[in-house]
Amino acid sequence: MGTRLYLRLLRQSDGAAFTDPEEALAGTDAARADSIFTLLPTTSGAMKWNGKAGCSYTVSESPELDPADWNVATNIGALATDQLIELSLPTSFFYRVEVQYP
Repeated sequence: MGTRLYLRLLRQSDGAAFTDPEEALAGTDAARADSIFTLLPTTSGAMKWNGKAGCSYTVSESPELDPADWNVATNIGALATDQLIELSLPTSFFYRVEVQYP
């Protein structure tokens, strides 16, 4: 919790909602407001995003938008290269994607 609070106090260059270190973790460019982490639906009901080399991802699900606890739907280990990630998951849930950088 202390680390998260500390990160919120750091520089935030592009006017987005995240600090420069948080943008680096997500693989976006902190100097460009149009460089954002985007989770997109596909025509088949799946979701996709551009995964970044070295990052791992945890996708959690909940039947409610603001639950007390999220359930882990899947984990994606550290990627060797930048790549498109596409997941087919049930459409009856809300999802969040957490990114971890080693």
